[in-house]
Amino acid sequence: MYESADKERHTSNITEEHKILPLRARSMVRKIKCPHLGKNQQKVLEILDKYQELTARDIAEILWARDIHYKTAEYSSVHRSLRTLRERGLVEQVGGKIKWRKNKKA
Repeated sequence: MYESADKERHTSNITEEHKILPLRARSMVRKIKCPHLGKNQQKVLEILDKYQELTARDIAEILWARDIHYKTAEYSSVHRSLRTLRERGLVEQVGGKIKWRKNKKA
């Protein structure tokens, strides 16, 4: 008795299309629908508005106002933001995947 009521409660808000998708794909669908940008992503776009082309390290140094080395948390967060922005079509890589620039469409 409790099992059927519990099952109905958990599946009532899931559409038929969602039931077909595996669990991992369902979570990815939710992530793609989120259109907002994070704080670092917004700051990276603002920096690329001011300067035409910069490396990830240059952006990290401007963002934190100190010398940044590779394989640090600060550099990694900027690189992650740049990759995400590239996937959304807001920035592009220039000069053999070294420099980044804001996309002209954005």
